[in-house]
Amino acid sequence: MIKIHIFVILSCTFFLNAQDDNPLRIIEADYLESKTIKGEIIQQLHGNVILQQGNIILYTDNANYYKDKKEFHLNGKVKMIEQSDTLTCNRMIHYGNDSPYLEAVGNVYFYQAEQEFKCDSLLYWTEKDSSSAFGNVNMTQLTRQLQSDKFSFWKTNGYRKSSFNAKGNCIIQDDLRTIKASNIIYDDDDQLMTMIQNCI
Repeated sequence: MIKIHIFVILSCTFFLNAQDDNPLRIIEADYLESKTIKGEIIQQLHGNVILQQGNIILYTDNANYYKDKKEFHLNGKVKMIEQSDTLTCNRMIHYGNDSPYLEAVGNVYFYQAEQEFKCDSLLYWTEKDSSSAFGNVNMTQLTRQLQSDKFSFWKTNGYRKSSFNAKGNCIIQDDLRTIKASNIIYDDDDQLMTMIQNCI
């Protein structure tokens, strides 16, 4: 049995996870439908949806919240803003577990601390300030460009503000040289780069 309740929301704030210390909040939406399908409560937000958790603000056309799973599915012109960071994609899932993270899928673009990423999909751990990008990864940082199949990175206090681990068909280019390898690791704290297998 499906039960549907419709609420009109012009501008409101309420908690989806009242038991959490830092819940994802609905800031605005045109209207909300609450459904119960096979015992699972699903809240559907439609039109000009704005969500917030701490410094993170999410914008989207539509979103579904699965209360039991603590998952928020965003669809259509998705944008995340966190202070000076910006992420856009076709769709996103917010996992509100003990270690909350975002999964961005489709035409992912992520600008963060003077570096930008383009990829097919990306996982972003909001509290750890770290990410993993997958598929057609292209990173531009200062005068350097990197391409790979998978790319994990995390913020640091070092010279380039982040360390990374790139895997699969890795290519790094700058004004002076081109580097190729199967695996490239950069430790920003020591400013040390390690290349593994098939290095050119």
